[in-house]
Amino acid sequence: MASPVSGRSPIDFFSEGTQYVIPLSGITLNDKNEPVVDTKALPPGFVPMAALVDWLKHLVERGELRATPTATLPVGPVFFFEAAEPGAAANSLSVEITKVAEKLADTATDTVVTIKALAVNTWSGLLPKDVRAVLGTRARSGLRPGLVVVADSTPALPAPAAGTKSLAGDDQSASFGDLKLQSARKDPVALGISVEVKLSELANGTFEVIATLELAAADVKLGEVDGKLGYLVRLRPPEGGITGLPRLGRVVLNGGADAARAQAGVFPKP
Repeated sequence: MASPVSGRSPIDFFSEGTQYVIPLSGITLNDKNEPVVDTKALPPGFVPMAALVDWLKHLVERGELRATPTATLPVGPVFFFEAAEPGAAANSLSVEITKVAEKLADTATDTVVTIKALAVNTWSGLLPKDVRAVLGTRARSGLRPGLVVVADSTPALPAPAAGTKSLAGDDQSASFGDLKLQSARKDPVALGISVEVKLSELANGTFEVIATLELAAADVKLGEVDGKLGYLVRLRPPEGGITGLPRLGRVVLNGGADAARAQAGVFPKP
């Protein structure tokens, strides 16, 4: 790749008693640090090209002519992670890449990574009379939807009990006293959701619900990530496709709203 040069400008060159003035804009250095002259920058009828190149090589060796450092252009993400569902609940969702192949596969989506996604939804300060409206049900979205909803069999004023359980059974649910919670979306993956209910020590009867789901995939192709983590997150290539290896580390999705999916960009490996 040709690099522009810097040095004393312009270049004075003498040949057979004639002085020529060569602008630096007409000179570049190739990958071997050899000078290359743009003939359009030379005076009309210029003949001693070989002698000029030798002179420029001499200036390069002396350090009087050198490549100009070019500004590093911003590098965009190699791909994006996008929440499977729209909404603010996914703004806390994180995705971590812990291992990546040494080089990009010929087909970029065949590149192998080890990856995990973690979603944690917390509802604090809940009142029994409000829990259905806040978490919602499978039939009706709540004010703050997330991994779990209130089952229809839960009474209007449930008396929750503290505990930690994983969702189970055909209806993918767990009961805490007469508060019954179930997965917001019925899917075999949802059986991995863990739910904790904490009762407040305050006299106002409030309680807290924490729902957690972690999905992991070891040595999976980028093109197969959606099949492994798609309940929570999906991989989206940028325009033009994946052109580099992702860096290791964790990203947190953001920007989720009622009609918008949270997302995060993964930048290239240094």
